[in-house]
Amino acid sequence: MENASKEELCELMDKLIINSLELIERDVQLSQDIARLTTEGQMELAHTRFTKGPMAVSAVQLPTEDYKEFRALHTVTEDEDTSDSPAIPHLSLDSQPVDVNEGRIDPSGWFGILRPPSLNNAKERFTRSLDTIVERANVRIKLNSYLNVFEMLHKRKTELNKVLLKDSYIPANTRQRMTSKGMGGMPAYACSGPGTPAGQKKLPRAPEYNLPLETVVRIALTCIYIALEFKAPFVRKIQPEELWLYRNPRTDSYVPLTMLWPIVLGVPGLVFALHYLRTRDRQELRCSVLAFTLGLGLNGVITNTIKIAVGRPRPDFFWRCFPDGVLNEQLHCTGTDMRALMDGRKSFPSGHSSFAFVGLGFLSWYLIGKLHLMNDRGRGRSVRVIASGLPLFAAAMIAISRTCDYHHHWQDVTVGSLIGICLSYLCYRQYYPAFSDRNCHLPYQQDSSPQSLHSPGRVKRPTQIAGTPPSSPLVTNFATRTEEGSALSSTTEQRIVTRPSPSPHSMTSPWRTGPAPAGVPRDTYAISSAIGKIRLRVLSSCLRTPFTSHHTRTSSGLGSSARVSNPLTGVDVSKPFPRHQGKPLGRASSIKSIPVISSARQ
Repeated sequence: MENASKEELCELMDKLIINSLELIERDVQLSQDIARLTTEGQMELAHTRFTKGPMAVSAVQLPTEDYKEFRALHTVTEDEDTSDSPAIPHLSLDSQPVDVNEGRIDPSGWFGILRPPSLNNAKERFTRSLDTIVERANVRIKLNSYLNVFEMLHKRKTELNKVLLKDSYIPANTRQRMTSKGMGGMPAYACSGPGTPAGQKKLPRAPEYNLPLETVVRIALTCIYIALEFKAPFVRKIQPEELWLYRNPRTDSYVPLTMLWPIVLGVPGLVFALHYLRTRDRQELRCSVLAFTLGLGLNGVITNTIKIAVGRPRPDFFWRCFPDGVLNEQLHCTGTDMRALMDGRKSFPSGHSSFAFVGLGFLSWYLIGKLHLMNDRGRGRSVRVIASGLPLFAAAMIAISRTCDYHHHWQDVTVGSLIGICLSYLCYRQYYPAFSDRNCHLPYQQDSSPQSLHSPGRVKRPTQIAGTPPSSPLVTNFATRTEEGSALSSTTEQRIVTRPSPSPHSMTSPWRTGPAPAGVPRDTYAISSAIGKIRLRVLSSCLRTPFTSHHTRTSSGLGSSARVSNPLTGVDVSKPFPRHQGKPLGRASSIKSIPVISSARQ
């Protein structure tokens, strides 16, 4: 271990963390089982089973009158009816209490109703009680062993970090000058080390933009869109046999421009503002506004350009061209409203549909990312599905309304909607990661310098220069794990009684902690070291519950020692107790497999 590399230490620490989490989960389950068995009285029954003689608890599983806890509550007498089996003593409860000060108490309540029909269940339950105590004891022994090894590895990795800093650390002012000149230094990879080692995945690049230039681009797109609004479209020749397509009546728009622009611009802008008031993250607000305005600008230019190039008449073009309804042979328009005539030849594609989907569609992508609708952090929650789908539903209704008021053909609405939804997603992905990413609610990081990582308005997604190797279970989602039942080396003999650990839960994203210690840049930390001292303290507090882990093995056949402090049951089983001297249980192997519990620590 002294000669192990930093990556090997990180991988081993990851495995220890995974196994510790599994054991913690198992410990919680066992504690709940013990609490339930205590309520049912099974723990008292198990205690009686191992502290009294053959007459105390045998095949019938009932205490005798000399048991001190029940001596003042009841007496056990032998039943005269032994017709069933002369080998099994028939005992019955005397309901008259010996101690009159205690009142009338039914002693069977201490360990459930143990009438003859349920004696077999009583055997199985108290055996399960004993197995649960011993298994939890072994789980906590193993947890303490993992914790000790984890502390040792953490100290060793900290020493390696200090050594590596002498060669890899770049002063803050030097890094800032390199960034300003376009020299970003080494790229960020999923594992530490210079260059691009084979098999390592490069982290997503942050969007590099010049804010004044991006602003000028959006202003230019807006100006082009406005200029194209007044551009005359292509005059397409209309054949007499297709004139029926354009003879629909003229009606007012169901969604006029005075309603469209507040919906397309105001609703997403309000959501961005509310999110900013909650997080105060200016960098994220800047990214969302840049992506949103880019989609609007591109959509306006593309839609108007196609409108002018195609020149398809609207469904009500006949009444725009011939307001009096009288045709002429040359099909020359007699209408005098040139603005209405020009607009009547801009049917394909639908501008209302494209703008509705580029604006409200972007809002849907934004909400899907914020609510983690497409990954395991938020999948399967109906409220989030509805909240994310409402903007798309509103956009679809706006598009459909354009066919109801006879301003567009269904082909115009379909193509316009596709243009808007595609542009909204394209612009969204320029600044935000995929929805399957666990950090899809955050934009790509703008600057990887140490100053930006701790600035008030930074994006809270630090870039890792050092990290967990791709072979680590944290990266491969538990693809490689230690064998079930494997234990750390120890000088004392161990006989672990625990059952196989439960299946691990998904943990595809490493944990992260706060700023690095003084003098150590945060971006030189490995992903595994994010556990740090804070996680170590939390893990210690979870593991080091009241429990004595020093156990000895007795080789005699009289009994065994399992010194387990059980704070939940209130039953003191910390003293050596004899094995059962009477009738065997239904599962004798369950008792014989219990006797030895040895500690991994000396």
